Amino acid sequence: MNIVHLGLGIIPVPPGDVPAGREEYIYQLTRHFSLLGHDAHVIDIHASEDITKKRQAANVQYHTFRRPLLPYPYRKGFPFLRRFSKFLLYPFDVFQTWLFAILGGIQLKKLLSERDIDIIHTHQGEIAIVATIVNKMAGNPAKVLYTPQIPTTLPKWLRKVALWPERIAFKRIDHVVTLTNGFKKWLSGEYTVDPKNITVIHVGTAINDIQAFMQDHPKSRMEKSIPIVSTGGIIRRKNQLTSVKAFARITADHPELSLKLVGPIDHRDYYDEIQECIIENGLENKVEIMGEVSKEELYNQYHSASIFLFPTTSEIQPTVMMEALAFGLPIVASNIEPNSDVVGSNEDIAILKDPFDIDGLADSLSRLATSLELRESMASKARDLADSMSYTAVSNQTIDLYKNLTTKKP
Repeated sequence: MNIVHLGLGIIPVPPGDVPAGREEYIYQLTRHFSLLGHDAHVIDIHASEDITKKRQAANVQYHTFRRPLLPYPYRKGFPFLRRFSKFLLYPFDVFQTWLFAILGGIQLKKLLSERDIDIIHTHQGEIAIVATIVNKMAGNPAKVLYTPQIPTTLPKWLRKVALWPERIAFKRIDHVVTLTNGFKKWLSGEYTVDPKNITVIHVGTAINDIQAFMQDHPKSRMEKSIPIVSTGGIIRRKNQLTSVKAFARITADHPELSLKLVGPIDHRDYYDEIQECIIENGLENKVEIMGEVSKEELYNQYHSASIFLFPTTSEIQPTVMMEALAFGLPIVASNIEPNSDVVGSNEDIAILKDPFDIDGLADSLSRLATSLELRESMASKARDLADSMSYTAVSNQTIDLYKNLTTKKP
């Protein structure tokens, strides 16, 4: 099967790094398609020498072009500057997205003239629109798919204004792939997409990489120590302040517990609130905000932990929770739909509570801290679930969908 994925045209980042997101998804998926014997192509912008080597090692054919040198919004530090620069540079962002879509469309047209393509898979509304036009002009029978990741927390009026290409894209494409059942339901209501034209396939987890890391790094810590880790950017929707408040409720009864918050400090004002809560509760020696770390250090924190805490209020796909499953961590998390889509409602794997139920979260942590047997039982089931969400499994599910879409119905 001949498959083309169109990238996003953003600043290239090494596959697996924290900022990668959808780039990681495209990289891993196409790499596994190649391992399964399919002809996989990616259209994207040029990358650095290191990233180019990783792309080549994936045995995927990359068709690249240079990104125009346009300014990007200020991404770190003061929240006001970040919001102001994002607003000020929004026209550049829109222009760059459409420019990449057009240049990517030119690459796609060239590719279609050289070989028959069965599947064109896109990951952004503007790019999906251009891909459908190019595919039709070329007279190619390929099916065009779209995996959207629309920020559902934006006000509805702003989504209508800023994300108008999405409505056009959903009318033109052949099929939608979403990452969770909850997002599928939201899309059906927000954009009136027929649920029959939506397939849910979770983002995969790099099981092989994680297993190799654990084999190379034998677990070692003090016997009575029970570290808790919470990963994700320091932003309000990740709800780390509630994590600290819940932790504060049980430290007197469980002096063996500690808490580490791992992830880039994206919202400085929210970070300050968390620090204030830590100081007020005298937790300076118990709670550490590590900030952004390398992939290796992130894996080290998962591997060193005994419990994963994740009371997020909003997610499209809880990738970090899936990583925690792969490391065999018992989980205490929020009961939002994307989380329950992954782990279900059975507390054998994860204990899900309302994201603002501080007492409920604290009681769940205490329950896990008290019972080594419960932690070990949940850890074993977590690893089993993670195995079913490996990129090998996800790639096979995606290929099955591709074959179903391209098979001529009688």
